[in-house]
Order: sequence, then C-alpha cells, then structure tokens
Amino acid sequence: MNINIRVLSTIFQAALVWMEHYWSLSVYFSVLYVVLVFAGRRWMTNRPAYDLRKSLILWNTGLAIFSLFGAVACVPNIIA
Repeated sequence: MNINIRVLSTIFQAALVWMEHYWSLSVYFSVLYVVLVFAGRRWMTNRPAYDLRKSLILWNTGLAIFSLFGAVACVPNIIA
C-alpha cells in the first residue's frame, strides 16, 4: 500500500487550519463531559446498576477485531 505524502500533508494542513479556528470547541466539550460525568453519578445514586456485561463483551470483541485489522494493515508498512 503506497501512501501519498502530498495528500496526507494537504489533509493535515486542512485539519490544522480547522483546529486553529475552532480550538475553543475542545474546551466546551471538555467542560460538558465533566458536568455529565458528575451529573450521571448523582443521577445514578439511588438507581439500580445497569447490567452492561453483554454490551461490554460485544464492544471489546469489536475493538479487538478492529485493532487486529489495523495491525495487519500497518505492520507491513512499518517493517518495510
């Protein structure tokens, strides 16, 4: 697999320009995340815990398969 450096450079430059323009979004999303974590903990205080075992097994299996495909795609390029 050949990676076109010029295309990657163009994409990186576009992402850099976007981040320079919208850097404040990361602050807003971080604050929102912290608020939701503490609000969620307070909301769940008097509620029964969710049974997430099956969902987490499915998530972790999917993540493992995705990581395996990523490794199969990347390792030959790293070694070469």
